[in-house]
Amino acid sequence: MPSKSSDKKKKIAAAGASTSSQPDFYQPKEFEHNKYATRKTITQGFIDVALLMTNVAQLKFLLDLGSTYSYYTLLVTLFSVSIALQIIRGILNVTLGVLYNIGEEDHQVSATVLNNIVMALGALSTIINTIASGFDMSTKIADGTIHL
Repeated sequence: MPSKSSDKKKKIAAAGASTSSQPDFYQPKEFEHNKYATRKTITQGFIDVALLMTNVAQLKFLLDLGSTYSYYTLLVTLFSVSIALQIIRGILNVTLGVLYNIGEEDHQVSATVLNNIVMALGALSTIINTIASGFDMSTKIADGTIHL
């Protein structure tokens, strides 16, 4: 008399399913490069939005502080350039995510060039934000006046 497990395997094999003892979701599937790249781009976009919001808040604080701050012009310039770079990066990331399929050979070269531009702008934005963070913008409010 055949065992129950061998009968079960025969039924599975007859149905065309996997005879492996592991469930189907453990079976290796072909890696979808375009889906990975799209998810990576979207995640990077969320991080960019967080940095953009931080820069906008810092710029607003600096503008409220006024030109009495000794590094006012420098920091307004740095934050403005950083915000502009982040907006450009966001547009390029959306373009990468929507218009390009890296699974297609004719899209790979232009997607790589665009991705390299995005990375360079990201590095430049990081350098600008690092420089800007070196200037202390904390204030002490005493007697209704701002002391820097």
